[in-house]
Amino acid sequence: MTKITAIERAKANAKERLSLSRRNFVCLTFSLLSLAFFASLSFPQPPDPSQIPEPQIAYALHAVWDPDL
Repeated sequence: MTKITAIERAKANAKERLSLSRRNFVCLTFSLLSLAFFASLSFPQPPDPSQIPEPQIAYALHAVWDPDL
């Protein structure tokens, strides 16, 4: 039976923690890149102001009470 010393165990635990943190870093980076990509698709840049047509003024028709009726 092989005995593992405390130092060897600590080294193994540190390696395992490091590999998990690298994996988490990769997952986080991928998630943020995906979020940035899909957010840019969802919220496009506003159009160029020179391409927006001039607003047209609408005139409303108002009913007027005719007392002769």
